[in-house]
Order: sequence, then structure tokens, then C-alpha cells
Amino acid sequence: MKDFKMVCPKNMFPLALSLLCVTFSPVVFSQQVDFGCVLKHCSKETIVCVANTTCRDALTCLGGCGSGGNMTCPVGCLFSYGYEDEQFLKLLSCTTVQNKCMSSVPSTFNCTKPQKLAQNFTFDMLKGRWYGVRGRNPPQDCYPCYSYLYVPDTTRPKGDYVMTNTFDFKTLTGETRHIKIEFSEEPTANPAIWKATGSTLGVKGLSEVNEEWRAVALAPDHADGDTLLTYYCGTSMGIGYEGMMLFSRSQTLSSGGYLAAKTAALAHGYDLDKFCSPDQAHCSKR
Repeated sequence: MKDFKMVCPKNMFPLALSLLCVTFSPVVFSQQVDFGCVLKHCSKETIVCVANTTCRDALTCLGGCGSGGNMTCPVGCLFSYGYEDEQFLKLLSCTTVQNKCMSSVPSTFNCTKPQKLAQNFTFDMLKGRWYGVRGRNPPQDCYPCYSYLYVPDTTRPKGDYVMTNTFDFKTLTGETRHIKIEFSEEPTANPAIWKATGSTLGVKGLSEVNEEWRAVALAPDHADGDTLLTYYCGTSMGIGYEGMMLFSRSQTLSSGGYLAAKTAALAHGYDLDKFCSPDQAHCSKR
């Protein structure tokens, strides 16, 4: 980041520039901010954003996240205020994509990737819809109505998928918002490991996500459909994170289906009884 001193004018657009100074601290949610670049190239977008209540709330919320390495705060702000807000997306695009006024601080997060993986799994088995029925790390692994739809990506090399992830998110204002995000899924040399790239905000170049997924345990079940214990590790906005999800072909598991999944998970050292249970009971079949 360039070394310069930030001076906020007192007369011109005081609300917009004051909020800019307060919100864009030198490091915001692991993003380095070049204030001079923001003022030079994105002052118009900032002023318009501050005049918009939702966009202003997004800035204020993100400014309160500080530089801690936890995704919960920035994700809460983005999904509560920034998601699908036109003015916020324009400002973020101006500062990150068009002018590179913000850059990620390299993450120092160390992933604990499981080495013992499902031997009976291949990447093409992802095709179709899965539901998230158990998660290891709340809140991100426990959002209600988790759904993952994998369809072949006709625009990329044969074998890739487009994955549409949908879930319900309770915003900081108490409302429930239906979130929909698309990822590009790419196989690796190991059939049980694949890469996922996308955007938290659903816009290419904004709040980009880079993840590695691993198939840990596959439990075939003829009654409920297969279950698949997955692990993921990723970075977004300079923050590292990891988690585990139990995928199921059914929104709800029978006792027999859960027992089969639990037995398979225990063989790899994971106890599903200690995982959280995303609410799938009050969701439509998406």
C-alpha cells in the first residue's frame, strides 16, 4: 500500500468524505485501502453510496469489522446490506476491479486438510442436487435451506461444473434473505479433490472466493440417496477459512440414512453428532 497521509476536507460533501475516512481505515476486513486512489477515482461512487441508506449501512457495517481474520462479520454485512445493492456494487467495483484501490492482505490461515479421502468417489458424482444437512462450523456451515446444484459447464473444458449454492440468511436487521451464488467447479488430478471459484456477491471480480473441496466419506444409501461428507478450505477478502458439510441427496435423513453417514464419517475420525443441523424442514425443494 502506498505511504501517504489522509486528509479529509471539511467543506465539500462532509458526510460522504467523513464516512469514507471512518469506514475505510488503513486495513478493513483484511483489505488494504489506498485512500488517495479512492478519492481520485471513486469519489462520485462514494457520494452516491452515502446518499443511499442501504449502501451507507453496508459501509458503516464493514468499517466495524476491523482487521480480524473472521468471515462472520464481513459476510453478515455483505448479505445484510451489500448483496444486490446497485450502489454498493458500483462502489466496490470502482475500488477493487476498475482501479485497484483495495488489495487483500495475504492470509496466514493454515488449513487442516484431511488426508484420508473417499476412495469410492469421482468428480462426476457431484452432478445433480445436494442438500447441506450437517455442518461442522457454525454459523457458515449451518445456514438454513442449504442447497448445492451441480450442472455441466458448457463454456469450459469437459468435466467442469457450474455449482449454484442457495441458502437462507437472517440479516442483521432481522429479515430472512434468500442468497444465491454461483461457483465454477474444476476437477484436479485427485478424483476426490476439486477447486471452486466464485464471488460472495455473485459478481465476477467482487469479493472473490477461491476454495479447495475434498470428498472425505461417501455413504451409498438406497432409501435416502447417497450422503457425502465434504471438507473445504478457502480464502475471500484476504481471510482464510475452512469447514465441513454433509451433503445428502434428500433434504431430510431417515435414521438409517443418518446412521450410514455417521458410520462412514467415524471411519475418517469425524463425529456427526457434534455437527450442527441446518434447518431443511421449512424449505421448498429448490
